[in-house]
Amino acid sequence: MLRSLKTAALGMSAQQLNVDNIANNLANVNTTGFKKSSVEFQDLLYENIESGDASKKDGMEKPASIQIGLGNKPVSTFRSFSQGNIEETGNPLDLAIDGDGFFQIAQQDGTIAYTRDGGFKLSNIGQLVTVNGDLLQPVITLPPNTSSVTIGRDGIVSVELFAGQGQQVLGQIQVARFLNNAGLQPIGSNLYKETIASGVPAVLNAGLEGAGIIEKVGPDVSNFRVGDKVAYAAAPLGSYSSHRVYPTKNLVKVPEGIDLDIVACLMTKGLTTFYLLHKTYEVKKGQTILFHAAAGGVGQIFCQWAKSLGCKVIGTVGSDEKIELAKKYGCDEVINYSKENFKDRVMKITNNEGLPVVYDGVGKVTLENSLGCLKMRGMMVSFGNASGKLDPVDVGKLIAPRGLYLTRPSIAHYTATREELDEASEKLFQMVKTGNVKIEIFKKYNLKDAIQAHKDLEGRKILGPAIIIP
Repeated sequence: MLRSLKTAALGMSAQQLNVDNIANNLANVNTTGFKKSSVEFQDLLYENIESGDASKKDGMEKPASIQIGLGNKPVSTFRSFSQGNIEETGNPLDLAIDGDGFFQIAQQDGTIAYTRDGGFKLSNIGQLVTVNGDLLQPVITLPPNTSSVTIGRDGIVSVELFAGQGQQVLGQIQVARFLNNAGLQPIGSNLYKETIASGVPAVLNAGLEGAGIIEKVGPDVSNFRVGDKVAYAAAPLGSYSSHRVYPTKNLVKVPEGIDLDIVACLMTKGLTTFYLLHKTYEVKKGQTILFHAAAGGVGQIFCQWAKSLGCKVIGTVGSDEKIELAKKYGCDEVINYSKENFKDRVMKITNNEGLPVVYDGVGKVTLENSLGCLKMRGMMVSFGNASGKLDPVDVGKLIAPRGLYLTRPSIAHYTATREELDEASEKLFQMVKTGNVKIEIFKKYNLKDAIQAHKDLEGRKILGPAIIIP
């Protein structure tokens, strides 16, 4: 009797879990992107009362034993990620994934989560976010003068600007796929996080910049010809390929005398340097400026370029090994910010005068001291956040006392039109041809070795420009 009560209790507990799961499925029947789950059970151990070979009757073995089961146990909740119904809403920001995959979402703590919920909204600064305010990754920011937005089946986001200012491509929404979707851990708010069971995410259409030779042109193309050497540093993604179709509006011609291997690792970093020095804050000869991560990819180009303009360049690095590298590429003073307070050092170098501008791609760990390095009405240019998402800035404490400027520019802000893109690329190629900017390729990888290239990058084994060659 006691055994049967225990077995019944286990069964009731299991069924309660099953009912709870069903109730949750029903409660979320109208939740966008929700995937129903089912509880999977296993039976428990069996108690042998009499085995089949333990007893004989009339010289014959019993064909079956006597066993009593001891109940069941829940072993998993299996979530079905099968394709749901896709409905037209009329909202251009409502997206659906046709097939397998997940949108990538940056949570408040900086970690990446994944969702099938494509009901995106606009933040107060024009960024695509979830209903909870978490950023879609890669970040898509609509310009203030946007009149309409279009998102294609390939994930490319483009906008039409007011006052006949034309169209602008902002980027491409990426889809992450997992080997085992059922292994993802639900964390609420329609979000999942990767686990050992799910495997690591694979993001298709890798590669933002590249260079090559045109083999074919479309019927309406007049500004490019077969045989032209071209380069790009904009969506759509997909430069990890031997051949691709690419829109001419984002292409630039590469002049003779510049090797395509050099161009392939130059575009994003070089165009970034152009807008930083000539558009965001136009430096002047004789000024002393600060650039963080001076030995990095952008830093190596930036410091050379700034030096050619007659600036005194103070650079920061994260290790002693990078000091000589930063000096090689144009830094007059180099500070290891992991060992030394760079603010104190900068103030000593400038005789407590401070700097007119600081260029910071590091972000979280350098922001406050960078602001402290600025003179009256100085400009803080935050163009990246390699060390993590920036904390909120106390304007009254950090900005107001000296009337500082704080800006967050990107390439898209300065290459929005054909004229701007041509100006930036022509200036970049001129700096290369004159020798003011020199590029030394650290390593070349074959396309088949792209995974190893990323492992080397994550392991900090790449100490300079690297390219992947089909």
